[in-house]
Amino acid sequence: MKTKIAILGCGKIALRIIKGISYCDNLEIVGFGASDPLRAREYCEKYGGHLYGTYDDILNSEEVEAVYVATYNPSHYQLIEKSLNHHKHVMCEKPMVPTISQLDELFELAHKNGCLLMEACKGVFTPLNQKLRQMIAEGTFGKIVYAEAAYCHGGITPDDHWVMDKATGGSLQDLGDYPVSVLNYVLNAVPQSRQVFTIDHNGVDVFAQAMIDYGDFQGHIHCGFIVDTPRIMRIFGTEGHAEIVDFWKTGKGTYFINGEEHHFDCEMINDFYYECHHFADCIQKGKLESDIMSHEASRNIMKITAKQWE
Repeated sequence: MKTKIAILGCGKIALRIIKGISYCDNLEIVGFGASDPLRAREYCEKYGGHLYGTYDDILNSEEVEAVYVATYNPSHYQLIEKSLNHHKHVMCEKPMVPTISQLDELFELAHKNGCLLMEACKGVFTPLNQKLRQMIAEGTFGKIVYAEAAYCHGGITPDDHWVMDKATGGSLQDLGDYPVSVLNYVLNAVPQSRQVFTIDHNGVDVFAQAMIDYGDFQGHIHCGFIVDTPRIMRIFGTEGHAEIVDFWKTGKGTYFINGEEHHFDCEMINDFYYECHHFADCIQKGKLESDIMSHEASRNIMKITAKQWE
């Protein structure tokens, strides 16, 4: 059985989503929607499906069961709301929305309309991070004391780029989801408080770091558009630690137990595959929330990445 899905947004990210879905035995791309229907037609001709047009054209199709919102951040809220009101299941690229109040509104609407809503935080679904979460829970590293993760990329970001939008952009919202989502998940922990430090440009954080109080242990993340730093996650416990480069999309890593080196060598089909397969599996099981990337999981990410703690 394959759930019929359409992709809303025909930018670069859509190409990677298409590839991930191509590995899924439970999803079928039937169409594309875009603000420019000719762009949607091009994607349809190149990558399959037979439905194309504006976002409204796709949402008005009874054949479409689910959508993947892959547009720029500022349009997420409106497209999710419209999709849910057309009774489509929705997976949306991170960050889903800029405020917790909007997040709560959309999940309430999803439940009301009998739809699944899920944020596309792909790092929590990889086999390596699933295994790491289990190892931490089993006490492989002893008592966890400290964890850290980072996602940065250097270069010049023009002031008119969408990530420089004051409401929905900034490094903490756009890039911070990567380290925060994975740390929260593998540690199976809820942030109790945060302290955020930023370097701003025209009122938008272009580099940010956050100290996180998880209660029994501490965490730290940093992210930014203006400097490259190692994209690595480290978990430290009283009996060992783990180090994973490209922690949101890899199957390989290193860990140490009492000074002895070991290696992760987990399956990695495609970084988008696991979240897409899980999304379709939840739909087919009649779930209104993922048991991995739930409303509460997205809320706990936003406790760190949102501009205000709500």
